Amino acid sequence: FKGGQVEPGPGSAHYIVNWTIQHTGRRL
Repeated sequence: FKGGQVEPGPGSAHYIVNWTIQHTGRRL
């Protein structure tokens, strides 16, 4: 992923969700 830090744990999950919404316009 680009544009942010990815850390193991709940923080990374939250970031991945936000990244997905930004790039797909959909929520997981």
